[in-house]
Amino acid sequence: MPRRALARFFERVVVASLPLVVPACGGTKTSDAAADMSVPTTGGDADLAVSTEDSDLAVVVGPVHDLASNSTDMADPCVNAPIDPPPATVPFPASDVPDGGFSMPCQAAAFCNKYCPGIEYTTCCGPYASSSGSGYELDCILDCSGPGPGRRPSGLVAETTPEHGCAVGRYFAHAAHLEAASVHAFRRLARELALHGAPAALVADARRALRDEVRHARMTRRLAAAHGSAPPRVRVTENAPRTLEAIAVENAVEGCVRETFAALLAVYQARAATDPAVRDAMTHIAPDETRHAELAWAVDDWLRTKLSRVARRRVAAARRAAVAELVAGAAECPPSLAQAVGLPNLAQTRALLEETRRSLWS
Repeated sequence: MPRRALARFFERVVVASLPLVVPACGGTKTSDAAADMSVPTTGGDADLAVSTEDSDLAVVVGPVHDLASNSTDMADPCVNAPIDPPPATVPFPASDVPDGGFSMPCQAAAFCNKYCPGIEYTTCCGPYASSSGSGYELDCILDCSGPGPGRRPSGLVAETTPEHGCAVGRYFAHAAHLEAASVHAFRRLARELALHGAPAALVADARRALRDEVRHARMTRRLAAAHGSAPPRVRVTENAPRTLEAIAVENAVEGCVRETFAALLAVYQARAATDPAVRDAMTHIAPDETRHAELAWAVDDWLRTKLSRVARRRVAAARRAAVAELVAGAAECPPSLAQAVGLPNLAQTRALLEETRRSLWS
């Protein structure tokens, strides 16, 4: 895909204006987004270990890596404000856990409908061992935010649901968790691309994306804090270097599908959010996320030249399945949340998905 083609596509399909409403949960107190654009890094190979003034964004070396986001440097005007429906934890039968577990920490659509109460919960994370030590539990969440920003790295441990803050705070706590997790994803992608002899430009772009995601995690964390919430700690299990096909499958799912549509939503939010602080943050984030999506397609182009025909078919099948999961998981946000953070309604989301499917994913 030609460079900047995605940016032109996004501009073509994004709706430029929405009715203005009062931002959810009152005004937002947050830092100047421009100040967050400066992230000191070290050079050479060491730039994969990002150094920032926020110690809770540092990568911790070990068998399990953590990126904590526990800042409490801002007032929380929405503490204990309700969110409808609230997250729920339900039992999960051990007999339904497949051999080898689940490939991703969170599921959607029909899987959630089978175990979660009612039909409003669109995302369910787990299952994980219950706190009582007997059996398994599943977290049911109303996730109307689409795929969420950033790449999910393989080995990402399911996040715990934030217990405080209003809907806007919870939304950005979830976003900050994914932004921080994507630091791991790009760190690993850069290393593996270099290991497999990828063009230097792809490796450099992956390293740049890593630094972008540190900034994004910081900005979204502060927006969450301004609305009384905080992201859960990111935990990613370490894995051995992957084959080219395994990299291609993850890149197709997390980059060409989920990250691409998340970038489209970010462009939409930069125009549509009625909360000025949110709109300002998304104006900074959207161009970065668009570049990350362009990187995913560039990596896909390179990997196609290295894979067998059978492997390319498996990658294509994984991409189709990821598109189907996005379509099935589309949900309607509460209007006040959607307007404050600039998310499209369900009909608009489906239209954007269909246009993206027709133009990019077919």
